[in-house]
Amino acid sequence: MLDLARVRTVVVIKGSSIGDIITGIPMLRNLRAAFPSAVIILACSYKGKGISIVKNCPYIDEHVTLDYKTDGMLVTVRKVLSIRKRKPDIVINGFPTTAKSSVLAWLIGGALKLGIASRKKTVLPFVFDRIVKSGGKTAVEAEDSILRTLGMPHGGTHLELFLGTKGAKRALAKKLAKCGIGAKDRIVGFYFGKSVDICRSWRNEKWAELMETMREKHRVKLVFIGGNDSALRGNAIERLYKRKVCNFIGKLRLEETAALLQRCSVFVTTNAGPMQLAAALGTPMVALHGSSLPEWYPHARKVVNLRNNEICAYPCGNDSYCTKCHGRSIKDIPVADVYKAAKKVVGW
Repeated sequence: MLDLARVRTVVVIKGSSIGDIITGIPMLRNLRAAFPSAVIILACSYKGKGISIVKNCPYIDEHVTLDYKTDGMLVTVRKVLSIRKRKPDIVINGFPTTAKSSVLAWLIGGALKLGIASRKKTVLPFVFDRIVKSGGKTAVEAEDSILRTLGMPHGGTHLELFLGTKGAKRALAKKLAKCGIGAKDRIVGFYFGKSVDICRSWRNEKWAELMETMREKHRVKLVFIGGNDSALRGNAIERLYKRKVCNFIGKLRLEETAALLQRCSVFVTTNAGPMQLAAALGTPMVALHGSSLPEWYPHARKVVNLRNNEICAYPCGNDSYCTKCHGRSIKDIPVADVYKAAKKVVGW
């Protein structure tokens, strides 16, 4: 039996996306509160623009990037072995616990290893001393369940970000002004998903119809956000809409994106990193879901989640392509439902 009072080293394994990092912060915060003197190591493969969230996180002592695709297998193995030599007391494989991350937990070792079993992800159960079933909870709630199995006091599951937005707000205001958007204008933000996403994207013509409805009935300003990987889809929707919009896709720093989300009356998005960013900022939101697992739904109060469950009642978790519903679980969501949800979450 592990004596929690003597815990000196804790390793937390997370994935490769900004959503993995944001949803893991509540667990890191509660671990720090439970083990104030312990060394907490975050092992993940995320290297994106949001890496400042990791670097500025006050709840971890060390951050180790494990990415064999870019660093090579030899370098990655050396990093894993260096963690193993620390003889960690607790190793937590956060959501999503997969076969690969299970192997990583096994290689790192540790006196007590914990993981999460979800309905659609393969876990190697023999690796772990304890496994918590996600049961359709959000990733944040599932990770909180892990800590509860340790008998740790509940410290809350609210999300946090560690971004400096003061200068970003000034920079954003200048960019908005160039688009004809003033400080008193109401903004509706949109994220359409990556251009290659098939089963996590709504139909382009539906986006255009929704935007026209919002512009007509509420006189709002429309702003697009996203990275360069969503530019093709965003440009296609802009051409289809034909009216003036503020297309910031690929043009904002993460801090500026956060500042913009704070300005939005409502944010309409597919299931992706910007959705988790908006959840952490408390932005009123309508989130459209397809094949993404319910664990990835936003952990937020001001949100309406929409998905068409008629074809497949439970998401397959295959974000590349769902062979059962072919993306219709998101593509068939009616425009009227999205507009109604936006009115509800904003109070229009």
